[in-house]
Amino acid sequence: MFPLVQRSWMPMLSASGLAVLILCLALATTAAQASDRTTAAPALLPPASLLLSPPPQDAGGASSNANLRQGPGTNYPVVGGVKAGAPLEIVAKNEAGDWYQLAAGNWIFAALVDGAPDVPVAAAPAPAAAPAQEAAPATGGAPAPAGGGWVQVADAAADFPGGRDRNHWYYLWTEGRGNFIWQDMQQTDGAGCYHDTGGRGLEICADSMTANPKGDVGLQWKASRGGTYRFEWDSASLKFYKHGEFVGILDAGTQLPYATTVTDVIEWEMFFWVAADSTNFHVKVFRLDEPAAAAGAPASAAPAAPVAAPSAPSLSFGGGLQIVGSDIAPGTYRGVGGGYCYWERITALYSASRSIIANELGYGPQIVTIAASDKAFDSRRCGTWTLDLSPITASPTDPFDAGMYFVGKDVAPGTWQSDGGDVCYWARLSGFSGQLRDIKENDIVAGPTVVTIEAGDQGFYSQRCGTWTKIN
Repeated sequence: MFPLVQRSWMPMLSASGLAVLILCLALATTAAQASDRTTAAPALLPPASLLLSPPPQDAGGASSNANLRQGPGTNYPVVGGVKAGAPLEIVAKNEAGDWYQLAAGNWIFAALVDGAPDVPVAAAPAPAAAPAQEAAPATGGAPAPAGGGWVQVADAAADFPGGRDRNHWYYLWTEGRGNFIWQDMQQTDGAGCYHDTGGRGLEICADSMTANPKGDVGLQWKASRGGTYRFEWDSASLKFYKHGEFVGILDAGTQLPYATTVTDVIEWEMFFWVAADSTNFHVKVFRLDEPAAAAGAPASAAPAAPVAAPSAPSLSFGGGLQIVGSDIAPGTYRGVGGGYCYWERITALYSASRSIIANELGYGPQIVTIAASDKAFDSRRCGTWTLDLSPITASPTDPFDAGMYFVGKDVAPGTWQSDGGDVCYWARLSGFSGQLRDIKENDIVAGPTVVTIEAGDQGFYSQRCGTWTKIN
């Protein structure tokens, strides 16, 4: 059996060129892994036409959707917003270094910026009188005074293990990435961690979540009443949603690093924090309590209309460059496939040759897990990508052709035989990152071959092997 072969190809090869390249990769990998079996081949470069120009010297990029403020702090009003991946012309920083000033005079929270240059310190403008909904939550765990302001209404750690009422936490999991068909998790002892009931290894404890490519795991919280709420959390691996709409990080927190303020919340409205990766976490929720008007006092002026937040990313998309967290949400996607589908996960855009985490080139349906830490995803001739991971075969025991499939859902475990090809490549997969670590076993053969797909496999991938038929 051949050792593991890197599943990354140059995006424009003829059929004969691909065959030669695959055989060369197999021989090269055999020699390389004799000395170091853990070293993967370096990422291949994309076509020159796809490269992005480097930003100006004094530029960075927004790593997440973010608010722009009049000054360096949440006590300044919101004056705009940027989407993840947007270039930023940074000209200064505040004395603490935790806010950057842009050329237009607006300020952005430094934790939401990648690639910031070394810039001088600028004096902060005097804060204008901010509308009530922009006041920051009081530092510390105590509620704000009864006269009005932000009141803490939920704390994921202090309120663990939750309950079945409003202002309580729910612990949920789903088999499909991002489809929000949630199922309750169970406690084995009534007070400890919650576990999924499908044996997928998903877990939520008072301060940690364990994720798995087999499904999503997340917190749900329901508002006790309508109004304006501020959500704060401390892990960038948590993706924040309002219902099924991705919102993300929009601001700096006051008690925890990341925050988003949501106005016009309705009673029983649901919010989710979904773990893209296993992580420690802490989440707090604050509600804005308006002070009661004194009898006979004139009505106060309505607060200024909030600036619209950047648009939420799509849960399905087509070809081209997509910014993760802005254009698309992280998660596991299936591509319907097309002519000769090429895709790549990208970790950096602003370089002479952008950094590729993983890439693939092949016929048939494709599956890829886009991580929250990815900067972008690019694809060509792959059709539509979607978070709908429903089975695509009529039966998991039916014959299937080239492409990538879920084991158990699309393809049943068991022994399968291909009717052959001149250069047949196949791989049993433990995940869909596209990286070498997700290959459990693979081979390159000529002619018909037999493969046993195990129940513990996550996926199966093949190219130029013909049709696979179940024989046991």
